[in-house]
Amino acid sequence: MLIGERDFLDYWQSTLDEVAALQTSPVRRVELPLRSNELSTAWAFSFTGIGDYPLFAYYLVPQGSGPFTPFFSSPRIR
Repeated sequence: MLIGERDFLDYWQSTLDEVAALQTSPVRRVELPLRSNELSTAWAFSFTGIGDYPLFAYYLVPQGSGPFTPFFSSPRIR
């Protein structure tokens, strides 16, 4: 099935509107001393995404002067 340009634009505009509505949603940030060490400080972030989907992330802040190489890891989707 081919999607027309209008359907495509409507879909993405609707998605952008949903994301914009999340700007006032709270984001919970908690420092994690047990996961931190002399090389980095660990944080946990949690918030609600589109469709009330709960999202969670670890964020590690390197200690010292950079530059630092960014690293992203996501769970395996089955």
